[in-house]
Amino acid sequence: MAHIRVDGKSCLITLQSLSLQGLHSHEDEQKSGTLQRCEMHASFVVSPTSTRSPASARSPVRGLLPVNGFLSRLRRRRLLTQPFPAEWLRIIDHEIALCGALPAADRAALCPLVQRFCSEKKFHGCAGFSVGQRERVVIAAQACILLLHRETELFPDVHAVLVYPEPFVVPTREWSADGMVVTEGSEARIGEAGDNGQVVLSWQDIESDLANPGHGHNVVLHEFAHQLDLENGASDGTPRLADHAAYQAWARELQAEYDHLRAAADAGRHTFIDPYAAEHPAEFFAVVSEYFFDLPGALKDRHPRLYEQFQHYYLQDPASWCR
Repeated sequence: MAHIRVDGKSCLITLQSLSLQGLHSHEDEQKSGTLQRCEMHASFVVSPTSTRSPASARSPVRGLLPVNGFLSRLRRRRLLTQPFPAEWLRIIDHEIALCGALPAADRAALCPLVQRFCSEKKFHGCAGFSVGQRERVVIAAQACILLLHRETELFPDVHAVLVYPEPFVVPTREWSADGMVVTEGSEARIGEAGDNGQVVLSWQDIESDLANPGHGHNVVLHEFAHQLDLENGASDGTPRLADHAAYQAWARELQAEYDHLRAAADAGRHTFIDPYAAEHPAEFFAVVSEYFFDLPGALKDRHPRLYEQFQHYYLQDPASWCR
């Protein structure tokens, strides 16, 4: 992953706003801010690479965790006793096509997740952008769709969401093969996720995704899928799975699909899945997560075994939703 240190104060210094047209091209935007194209043969792991605990479960002070955990649960219970705001429900039902397609039970389960997300995560507007109620709900609702039906924490390692008005520029550094020469430059991105506790997003591209559903592009889903991938301690395209058999099936099916996509992309052939997914297994997981939710019927028809693996992981079947 490319980890760029940004926060509410320094982001205006390290990342600069850039107004460019047509940046929803993976080749230009490097939209997740992760690894460059892996020239060596990258593999999906057959077993978990780490047992890293989420940030919420770690504390350097003995005895602090039980108190913090109790207070968090108390605040959470109080929060969930409050009625879900009517304006938030209007945004979810009428402005986010993906949420509007949810089965009734899933929509009901999504609302408390959105409440918690908006309460527990900090939102920072960058480059003069103001993050209001609508922006928070739009981001939270789409991110939390990834968590429905799954017994998991609420992105425990994400503490802040930074929102730019449009695509932003980050400094880049590339080393020569012998490691002796470094080339510095810059790169436009519409989103970035890393293990520094922050997710960075371009609001212009979030709005574009809202206005054009069903195209397999959703920057919020993409970046928060990266966060799920990171929960096992590595950005390798293999999130935390249920058991060893699940890891074996995941590695077998995704490796075959990934290798096929890489070969097609290298040969210049047209592919259904965006060739940006061939950059690295981590990108493959994030991009296919976009297709799984935003273009599920086509993904299931063209890549049924791949769809099945994501269905097992997310415990959802978006292809069956009424759209």
